[in-house]
Amino acid sequence: MLLMLLLPSAAYAAHSQSCQVLSWTPNYPGQVSVGQTIHGTSTINVACAQWRTYYSARVDLMDRSSDRLFSTSTFQIGWQPDVNATVANEATAPQTVGEWMLQLNLYIFEEAGMVGPPFKDAFNINVTDNKSSTQQSAANAASAAIQGQAASNASSIMRRTTVASIRTDSAPVRTGYIAAILAVASLLGLTILVAKSKRHQ
Repeated sequence: MLLMLLLPSAAYAAHSQSCQVLSWTPNYPGQVSVGQTIHGTSTINVACAQWRTYYSARVDLMDRSSDRLFSTSTFQIGWQPDVNATVANEATAPQTVGEWMLQLNLYIFEEAGMVGPPFKDAFNINVTDNKSSTQQSAANAASAAIQGQAASNASSIMRRTTVASIRTDSAPVRTGYIAAILAVASLLGLTILVAKSKRHQ
């Protein structure tokens, strides 16, 4: 989710009479992971008094708590009375979780130097630890694998039990079949003996 900030032009007009920031929309993520590099943009509408000179501008992205400068982007206003510009800035998140306090400073220059104090816009980004979510995902995957293996083992045991039951149930059938064959063979043998005995008589 992106952090969209739109501040009224009246807040900027008080800084300088020669230039006004009519609108300023920073576009940065609302949440990042520790150590992650972010790439944000700022869309700015600037109007300057054109009876003076050629104008240029610069946008700095800074850490509000330490005044560390992360990156700088520039754009030209020139002689135009009204300029829309989109500039990009990047920064690397700290290695600790919590609120990351950032600030954008917009400087406008003419040939004689800076036309006034910088326009400022402050915002915070939530820094989270992605390791905990990764570890939780790994734990969930391991649990699913264990459950799947247990289900597979249970299915295998059931199949083996069923086969053993079938083999046990078929044992009496085979035994009775063999006994019947032996009985028939004995009867045939007895019949042959009786027939031979009659011929000798």
